This record gives sequence, C-alpha cells and structure tokens, in this order.
Amino acid sequence: MLPKRLVHSPLDRRFYRTKATGTTSAKRLHIGSERLIVVALSFWLAGCNNQQPAVQGPPPAEVTVSKPEQKEVVNWNEFTGRTAAVKLVTVTARVSGYIVDIPFREGDLVHKGDLLFQIDPRPYQHAYEQAVGQLQQAQANQQLQDATFARQQRLREMRVIASEDYDTALSNKNQATAQVIAAQAARDSAQLNLEFTHVTSPIGGRVSRQLVNIGNLVQADSTRLPTVVSIDLIYAYFSIDELAALTFQRLTREGKLASSPDGKVGVHLRVRVASSPKYDALLVADRAIGSDQDQSFVYVVDSKNIARLRHIKTGQLAEGLRVVKSGLQPDDVVIINGIIKVRPDSSVKPQQGAMERFSSNDIATPLTSSKSSASRGGADATKATP
Repeated sequence: MLPKRLVHSPLDRRFYRTKATGTTSAKRLHIGSERLIVVALSFWLAGCNNQQPAVQGPPPAEVTVSKPEQKEVVNWNEFTGRTAAVKLVTVTARVSGYIVDIPFREGDLVHKGDLLFQIDPRPYQHAYEQAVGQLQQAQANQQLQDATFARQQRLREMRVIASEDYDTALSNKNQATAQVIAAQAARDSAQLNLEFTHVTSPIGGRVSRQLVNIGNLVQADSTRLPTVVSIDLIYAYFSIDELAALTFQRLTREGKLASSPDGKVGVHLRVRVASSPKYDALLVADRAIGSDQDQSFVYVVDSKNIARLRHIKTGQLAEGLRVVKSGLQPDDVVIINGIIKVRPDSSVKPQQGAMERFSSNDIATPLTSSKSSASRGGADATKATP
C-alpha cells in the first residue's frame, strides 16, 4: 500500500509560507544585531586603547652667535658743556682805504700770516716812494755838511777861520744827521702803512664771516673785520658734581687720566671725564641683550646647541658694544642675532658671526686700545689673553 502523500490545502500553504518567512526575517535580524554589537565593541576597545600621537615641536631657530669681545676700556662720566677758544682775535684795519680783494671764504681754516683783506695800496705806495726820496735828499745833504765840516775843522787847526764859522759848520753837520734819521723814520712809517694794506691773520685758526665786502671803506683802528679763533686747543666749560670732581682729581694725581677727543669751538657738547683706570672687559652687542623688568640677560649656546638664559650686569657703551660687568665668561657663545625667536632651554641652529657687525651707531665712548681677541667671522671664535 502506497504511503500517503502529504497534501496541504491552499490555506495551509499560505500559513506555511508566512511562518517560513517570519523565521527567515528573525534570523536576519539576529545576525544584524550581532554585527552591530561586534562593531560597537570594536569601537569601544579601540577607544580604550587610543593614544594621542606625539606632538612635534617647531624646528630649531636659526641664530647668529659669537664669543664676546675682550678689550681694554675706560669708564667715563659725561657732562653737558660749551667750548671756547683759547685764542680769539678780532681783526681790525690799521690803515684807512677801500677793500679791493677778499681772498678767504667764511669759515675757512687759515694760518698765521694768510691774507684776509687787501686795501687799495696805491696811496700808501706813493707815500712810501716819497719818503724814500726825502731820505735820499737828506743823505745827500748829510754828505755835503760832513765835507764842509771837515774843511772848517782843518782851517780852524790852521787858525785861519773864525770860531763862529766853525760852530756853524758843526751845527749844519748835526742837523743833516738828524734829518737823515727823520727821513729814515718817515720811510719806515710809510713802509709799515703800505704793509698794513695787506690785512693778514694774526693767528692760525678758523675765520668767521667777513662783515665787509669789496668796495667798502674801512677806517683805521675802528672798522671791525672778521674774528679768528684757534682750534688746536680749546676750553670746555661745564658743571661737574663733587663726586666726579674728586674722582677726576684722584686719577690725575695717580697719572691714570685718559685724554678726551678734540671738539668744535662755540658749540654745545658732551664732556667726558675718566672715572676709572684702564681695565679689561667683555663686550657684546646691544641687540644680543634682552630685558626682563629690571634685569638684563643674554642667551648662551651650550655644546648641545641648547640656548641657556644667562642674567648679566651691563655697563657703558664702548665703540658701539656694551660692557658686561658680570654674568658672562670669555668662552661663552652668545646669540647676537635672532634672540626674539629663542626661548629658554630651546634648541637652536647657530651660525658663526662677528660681534662688531652688530654694534650700535653710538660710538661716543671710545676704547683705549684695540686688543680684540674674538675672531672676525672665522669658523671658530677664540680668545687671546691681552
């Protein structure tokens, strides 16, 4: 007997399909939930094990470095003063006449005897020639009177003339001698007046403005011409405090006073007075020095190219470089350019430079010598013992 075949009705078929479909959907939903759980678990585990990546700092700053200069300097006190000439002469015409030539220019440096003004010499030349002629006339008359007196003296010895004639011959001889002397004085005076038409500088120095022009009439001993002042040595008048005065006197007595540079006459100036003997000092450029409130500092580069902040005590300027009194050693490598890019204990990329290239423009305080011991742009800055 054949087995019975399972026969489903259409309703049963629909029910079966619906049931099968629901089972499949449930399986799919279960599988999707598992996948979501796995993904979420993966993100959670990754978040627990997440580590921040290392932050890379900026590259080392490029800076210029140099060892400090070592030179011999002197400390100075500065005061405001005014200069005055040691010699001052107001030139005045010594003869009257009209100006015909002015060979100098206002403000020129002149030497003693240089021509400043030329007064018309023709009237004085004629007067001189006239005096010379009168002198020759007097000398001729003197010769005649000398010869007449000699004859009268011989005749008197022979007792052939009267004493009155002898006395007259002697008087005429003496008068002729006096006339020669007077004529010589007149000639010399005329010669002086002729020379005075050449108005020359009585001293060497600087001449002021001319005051008169060509064609002006000048009067003897009254018309003022330019002023000439000496400039080789000058006076400087200034006020000084008691402490600086005592220091100056002490250094003068000890023979340690350094000389000051020359100045210009008649101007305001800064007067420098030495306040210390010569001493060796370290110097750096002003642009290498930073300021932290009331403290000054520099950056010193060590052997590992790390910038170390170093507090220093500064002094005066010397040839554009700043004196460092303390806080710095001769072998220290100082950053002289680019300190604005540097932070304490940061890495730098140093490049060798010369300290003097970064000196300031203020060179009012000079050095006393040039015992520089730092190299000029070499590969390695070295020091030499002064």
